[in-house]
Amino acid sequence: GVQTCALPIWLGINTRAVDTLDAAVRDADIVDLANTNRGPMLQRSQLKPGALLVSMTENQFGPDFVGTTRPVFLTWDTVAANQFPREPWHTPIKAGTLTRADLAAELGEVIAGEKDPRRTPDDVVVYEITAFGLHDLAVAQWAYQWARQQGVGQPFVLSRE
Repeated sequence: GVQTCALPIWLGINTRAVDTLDAAVRDADIVDLANTNRGPMLQRSQLKPGALLVSMTENQFGPDFVGTTRPVFLTWDTVAANQFPREPWHTPIKAGTLTRADLAAELGEVIAGEKDPRRTPDDVVVYEITAFGLHDLAVAQWAYQWARQQGVGQPFVLSRE
């Protein structure tokens, strides 16, 4: 089945376990792919119209998302020129079949209200998180502060210098 963690309990968020990925995402407005799987696990047909997919690691969904969703990147170059190729975007970018013109928006444009990545309410938007681990750093800082407030975790020293 789909695994869950204790974080929602700690945060006071109501959740329920389901047996399949399809059951987890079928009616979701927001789907966040944050796992250690290194192969496509989500198909475009599993998302409902108007969903937002947040992709935190590469190669989590197949090439059927390219051309059928509205991609949002931090910037075009964070994916197009990334030293670690991010599929399913890398192959069509290198082939020239996915260009900057196909990008729905860069994140700054969305935040500033300059662009709406959706052309219609049914458009599925994919936000591809990259940016040299900045998001990881923000999550780690939040987790550290939360753990200190809760009195959990084990302190350790990274360096004696």
